[in-house]
Amino acid sequence: MSKLFVVTTLYQEQGGRAESHNVGVFDTLEKAQKALDSAFHESCDSLDIQELNRNSYYNDTEEDGILPSFYLCDENDEEFMCLGEINCLELNTEYGDTDKYEDPYTEEMVQVQSLKELIDTIQTNLDKYDEPTEIVIRLNGNAVSRKLISFADEDDKFEVFNFIDETIQILSVDDLFDQTKTNIGKALANGALYYVLN
Repeated sequence: MSKLFVVTTLYQEQGGRAESHNVGVFDTLEKAQKALDSAFHESCDSLDIQELNRNSYYNDTEEDGILPSFYLCDENDEEFMCLGEINCLELNTEYGDTDKYEDPYTEEMVQVQSLKELIDTIQTNLDKYDEPTEIVIRLNGNAVSRKLISFADEDDKFEVFNFIDETIQILSVDDLFDQTKTNIGKALANGALYYVLN
C-alpha cells in the first residue's frame, strides 16, 4: 500500500459558492508541504493579508497524524474564508487493464470517450434514474479523484460535486478545460476520465 498526498484550496465569500482548486498530487509529504506553503503565501498575497488574525491559522507541520493545513478569514470570520489542506490517499497499486478496473474507492469503471458522450450519459442518467453521473479521474500513481456531474440550473453549465473536499462547482464547457478550475477536461483529453458502472 503506497500513498499520495493531494493539496487543495477552497475559497468562499459570504453567501457565495465555494471555489475549489486542486493544487497538485505529490508522492511525498515534504513535496506536498512545499506546495501548501506556496498556496498559503499566494492566498495571503491575493487577499492582502499581512498577518494572521485570531480566527486564522497555519499549521505547517504534521503532528499526531494531523496533516498540515491553513485557514484564512477576515477578523470576524464573516466576509470570506480560504482553506488549504493536504489529504492522504492510500493506494492499492494492483489494477487490471486501463479501460476497466477496480480500486478501493469505486466499483468497475469504463473510459469516457468524448465530451458529447459524457453529455449524453449525463442526460440518460437524469432521464432514467434522476441521478447525476459518477466520474473518476485517474491521477498519477493510480490514485483516483471521484466526482458527480450533472446539469446545473444555469443554461449550458454543469454542476460538479467533488468527493475529496465535498465542494460543488458550477462550470461551463470552457471551465471544464480550464485547469485552474478542474482537471476534468485535461483527464478527458488524456484518456484518464472514467465512468463508474453501477
